[in-house]
Amino acid sequence: MARFNDVEIIVDSVMKNECPRGYKVGDRWFVKGGNTPRTEICASAYNSIAPALRVLCMGGKHPWDTEDGSTLAMCPDSNVGLIFKLKKVEAE
Repeated sequence: MARFNDVEIIVDSVMKNECPRGYKVGDRWFVKGGNTPRTEICASAYNSIAPALRVLCMGGKHPWDTEDGSTLAMCPDSNVGLIFKLKKVEAE
């Protein structure tokens, strides 16, 4: 069975307006073992980050990532411009 990396999802920046869900810079969620976070997260935001999340969970990286083990993804609400940083959590 494949081992999935744990990934931390962090609100990195808000480019335009306040998020209607109330998310602020520094808010975070954890994805453990490739499972969805056990907390409320906006479905639209989650759907936009899910492909990048899967790459990190499986140990991959995108060619455009500048930092190993992390990538950025954006919420689809263009009125807000919420940027998420996804970071692989190193095993202890």
